[in-house]
Amino acid sequence: ARNVLAEVLDTVDAEKRGATRANLRDEIAASLACHAAIKVNMPLALEKMRWLIDRLLMTSSPTTCPHGRPVILRLATQDILKGFHRI
Repeated sequence: ARNVLAEVLDTVDAEKRGATRANLRDEIAASLACHAAIKVNMPLALEKMRWLIDRLLMTSSPTTCPHGRPVILRLATQDILKGFHRI
């Protein structure tokens, strides 16, 4: 919780450097969203997975997080087969 608060306060500090209120709001929302995100290797029930995909598809940018990092990766069949030592 302290890290989240510190990041929000850092973002608010950016307002002093000329950030608009709308940009500030968007940055705070993006920061909070990323901190609340499901993390790597977090186990999820099938129902939660379906809910997440449904919600993701309702967004205006379903391929990236609010900071622009990818949410979905496209893997070539060759890469998947290599990963399972099939080729």
